[in-house]
Amino acid sequence: WSGFHALSIEGVTDSDDPRYLSPAKLDELLGALRAAGYQTITAEDAADFLTTENPLPEKAVLLLFEGGRKDHIVRATPRLIRHRAIGVLCVPGAVTRSWGRHYVSRSDLRRLARSPNWRLASMGYDALEPVRVDAAGTEGRFLSRRAYLRDRVETDAQFETRIDRDYEKAAGLLSDACGQPAAAYLYPHGDPGAATGADAMAEMINRGAVRQFHRIAFTQEGRSYNDGFSDPHALSRLRVRGDWSGDELVRLLASWTPDDRPIDGFSTDDRWHVRGLSRKTGDALVLDAGGSALLRGSGAWRDADVEAVVETEPAALAHIYLRFAGPHSYIRVSMDAREVRLQEKRAGRLQTLAARAWPADGTSRHALAIRMKNNRVWVSVDDRPTLDSIPVSRPDDNGHLWIEAERGAVTWTSFRARTLPFRALLGTGYADLDADQRARATVLLPKWFSSDGPVLVSEERQTELMLAAHAGLAMVPWIAVERPL
Repeated sequence: WSGFHALSIEGVTDSDDPRYLSPAKLDELLGALRAAGYQTITAEDAADFLTTENPLPEKAVLLLFEGGRKDHIVRATPRLIRHRAIGVLCVPGAVTRSWGRHYVSRSDLRRLARSPNWRLASMGYDALEPVRVDAAGTEGRFLSRRAYLRDRVETDAQFETRIDRDYEKAAGLLSDACGQPAAAYLYPHGDPGAATGADAMAEMINRGAVRQFHRIAFTQEGRSYNDGFSDPHALSRLRVRGDWSGDELVRLLASWTPDDRPIDGFSTDDRWHVRGLSRKTGDALVLDAGGSALLRGSGAWRDADVEAVVETEPAALAHIYLRFAGPHSYIRVSMDAREVRLQEKRAGRLQTLAARAWPADGTSRHALAIRMKNNRVWVSVDDRPTLDSIPVSRPDDNGHLWIEAERGAVTWTSFRARTLPFRALLGTGYADLDADQRARATVLLPKWFSSDGPVLVSEERQTELMLAAHAGLAMVPWIAVERPL
């Protein structure tokens, strides 16, 4: 019920390149997954889980094979049969135009669609091919940049039409092969038009188009686990390396499974997924510009307490992401040498909700404490309340805890974080609680109304509702149903 792992395989070849799996290595990894109790699912299974809450088998794994090379399929098929596994071939539609033995043809797709060990997903049609973006012949990504047409770049309408047609053409190719729409889309380069340098309209156009033709989409790389709170069109997958052992892969999947244990420091390597340039010095983690560290297993976290001592270079920005459900949905606290900011991104739009400037003393090292509960966030700096009970959107999403450095190096020390357990108190109001109970409770269900009386919210109760909201408590008055004896 909780979620599924997604693994992608770039290729199955006899190459020494560690990006690819040899046939023997694929056999080893599939055997290790099966021995550990993992079961492969289809993209349709994953989509049903995310959109209609259909249950999944325990330890569910979606196995994605990137590209449309025929030799990958030839080598993978007997291993899938041996281990009773299902693979999902992610097809860039344009390869079906290639004549020869290297890439799948349309007839190959029809045969695969009838196989019990294969399903099909899309990687666009021409989406993998670069486009010319200026008069000098500079190339850019197909889904992210406007194409240069003779003496100018595409207009808004031309850009949107080209992108939409690529999704439509690719979806039509797979529908013809399968007899039904392909559920999943795997973004080339993991970029749905949101990377640095992308056109301002690209993300919106791609997001609208993928929703029209596919039920789920993979936009992120590095995390294997997707839970029931994940955005179906911003899923993540872990790309499998050819030099991993079966035991290593199983340990990695276990590390991404939801984990509500608190974290204290950076010494527990299997809890942190570090990307970019970084180094550890005792209890400190130094992230250079662009470096990040994501807390594995925190995908199901909602309410949390976070503490850290943060030191930034003069131009650097330190980010702490909370409820990171994908590039389209998160809350983050950002700080630099001048101020601290609370920001929220929803539906692709980033907003600054509150900001507070530092004293002009040039200090770049600060103790930061954050509490997030329900739809409120508190931030303290150097033991001083700085942002007090700032409203954020309703907590529809859970999400990962993630730290990042931008524009310079950031040193993190004394890092501690814990998820806050859900606590509902029945039959009591805010005024009845002491300070400790108010800090620990999540939801209050006061006995305010009865089915045989009027439903009135007095001025006193209105005040109580506002005080509870400021404390991050949800109030859900319940109605006592009076029944005759």
